[in-house]
Amino acid sequence: MMTGTEFVECFPLCHCEGPQSQFFGLTLGFWSSFAYFLAGILLFRRGRRKSLFEAWVFSVFVIGASSLVFHSTFSLVSVALDYASVSFSLSLFFVYNFFKALGFGPRRRYLALLIYYLILWAIFFRFPMWERVSICVLIFLVAMIDVIKRMEGSFFKQRSLLLSLGLGLSAFASFLLEELKLWCDPGLILQGHTLWHMLGAAALYFYGRWRFPRS
Repeated sequence: MMTGTEFVECFPLCHCEGPQSQFFGLTLGFWSSFAYFLAGILLFRRGRRKSLFEAWVFSVFVIGASSLVFHSTFSLVSVALDYASVSFSLSLFFVYNFFKALGFGPRRRYLALLIYYLILWAIFFRFPMWERVSICVLIFLVAMIDVIKRMEGSFFKQRSLLLSLGLGLSAFASFLLEELKLWCDPGLILQGHTLWHMLGAAALYFYGRWRFPRS
């Protein structure tokens, strides 16, 4: 019976980083997770104080926190939290609006979102790596349908959205290249997973700029 404290299935070869990329005994994958906190802070400073905005910025911080936990423990429970956090942020808008359409007040909405996050964690806890990736891709595609429905004007005129998509797809490509061992040279300091964090955080930032424009 799994308790969640076991190492994730890829351990100890989850990433391709060599000793030269470690600082204070922790990998660059750990340190690059702070990029999410930077993205969250920059978004929060934009000054929009609406419940959906605050919930989404909080989800960006949660991605950073779960990534730090995973890259310092490599446990099954932490990898499930990592995937759940990414999926939660991707799907937050249409899930939030779904609960709002059901007539949920702010408090009930937040409670429903917490339950939804825990359900995601339970799902990812039970599936191996490539099934987890497939679920994330499916959630991303559903999120894109929601984006297209809410988009005003030509797609190619949405500068921040285009930047977000370009950076996000580049981040995912970097992630896949390392996971497939096509970009896996321990002699290099910069690896695909580090770029996944940095480019992914930038993608979230520009998506926030598009979703919550200043007046």
